[in-house]
Amino acid sequence: MLSCRDVAKRASDYLDERDSPKGQPSLQIRLHLMLCSNCRRFVRHMHSARQLAALVQRGRERSEQGDEVLSHIKRQDAAPPPP
Repeated sequence: MLSCRDVAKRASDYLDERDSPKGQPSLQIRLHLMLCSNCRRFVRHMHSARQLAALVQRGRERSEQGDEVLSHIKRQDAAPPPP
């Protein structure tokens, strides 16, 4: 099984694969994320940061979309971890 350090190193590639239409996320990373709440939180925050960066890059106004993303992040942090 992968270590937390391995997952942190591969998190960006994992998110790229997960977001692609034909992507098959790494089974090893998915297994680790099912067992490790710290890595789940890290990957979730990384995904949220990428979403926010994409909004900024597209030049949208922070007042509406940025606040929407931030409230989404807060809801995710408050939600219980998936089984």
